[in-house]
Amino acid sequence: MNSLAATDVHARASAFLYLEGSLIDAREWDAWESLYASDGIYWIPSSARQQDAINHVSIAHDNQLLRRIRVQRLKDSDGTSLSGIPSSSHHISNVSVVVHEDGGLTVRSRLIVAQSTPSGIDTFYASCTHILRDLGEGDFRIALKQIDLLGVEHPIGDILTIL
Repeated sequence: MNSLAATDVHARASAFLYLEGSLIDAREWDAWESLYASDGIYWIPSSARQQDAINHVSIAHDNQLLRRIRVQRLKDSDGTSLSGIPSSSHHISNVSVVVHEDGGLTVRSRLIVAQSTPSGIDTFYASCTHILRDLGEGDFRIALKQIDLLGVEHPIGDILTIL
């Protein structure tokens, strides 16, 4: 891939990650969920070296059904842990992109999320890996979003929003 094409892919992938963060911050839950492939996974491992979500407990391991339940819970704010819908501010940086032979992308980034609830503000720091399917014409779908939280093995605040 020439440097101009690589720059274009990096810009498109970065814009996609920024869009995702903006949709979450704007509470556009359905639009966020539509960024996922039908078989896409939203995963937050519970340990720093966790290799898979099948043989180990995870903080979140959401397929399409579980993402929809998570979204509905946020939209209705009927969860017992929610007293008011949490708001968030996503900061995405240090984006790097690897293009696969099949046209898919592995996009790595750093993530800082400030979550505001009536009980206060929590901040989460993470390394993220997105596996994206390129649908062409600048459109991607998330096959996997893995959020590796900094300090996950120590006490962290309640995650009440989407990271």
